[in-house]
Amino acid sequence: MLRRANVPCPTEERTVGVVFDHIAEGNPQVVAWIQEFLAGRSVPLTPEELNARNADHARRAATRPRAETVQDLKGGSKSTSKAIRSLTEPQLHQTREFAWAGRQEVAWVASAALRHPRGHLKSIREALGS
Repeated sequence: MLRRANVPCPTEERTVGVVFDHIAEGNPQVVAWIQEFLAGRSVPLTPEELNARNADHARRAATRPRAETVQDLKGGSKSTSKAIRSLTEPQLHQTREFAWAGRQEVAWVASAALRHPRGHLKSIREALGS
C-alpha cells in the first residue's frame, strides 16, 4: 500500500498519501471555523493564505507515517461529526463573513466537512484507477 500512497494525483499536484493527510487535517479545521463563527468572528482567509498553508502541509505530510494519517482521519472524522451533530438550529443559521466566499451560515461551513473530502476522494480514485 505504501507504493500506492506515493501515486501522484494529477489534478492535485500531490500524492495520494499527502491528499489523504490533507483531508485528515481539514476535519478539525472545519470545526475551528465553526467555532469562529459561533464566537462572532469572521474567517479572514485569502486564497493565497490557503495555498500557502496547503503547500506547507504537503511538505510536512510527505514523510508522515501512514498510521498517523489513518489515526487522524478516524479521530478527526469522529470529532468533526460529533461537533456538527451538536449544533442547534439557531447556531446553524448564524452568519459571518467567510474569506472570499462572502457571508455564509454556519451550516454552509459545516457542509465543508462533506464537500472538501468528496472532491479530493474523486481525485484519489482517478489516480488509483478505481
